Amino acid sequence: MDNETLGRRLCQSQQEGAEPGPAAAGLAAAGCERIFEESISSREQTRPQLEAALDYCREGDVLVVWKLDRLGRRSRSSSSW
Repeated sequence: MDNETLGRRLCQSQQEGAEPGPAAAGLAAAGCERIFEESISSREQTRPQLEAALDYCREGDVLVVWKLDRLGRRSRSSSSW
């Protein structure tokens, strides 16, 4: 199987999700073949699309995030992967 480049995009609002913006452009420029995107409050503990992205990743795949703070708001939650 070929390795895939996957993207993770966290939108702060539904409106932001409707407009491509720099994050979407950056993920496209990075060659992301599939983008896991969600609009969710930063107060939420669960991130269904992040979990889906991590479950989807296979050995050798690359998960690209626009900015590291888009991966996880709290360092504790980010470091548990």
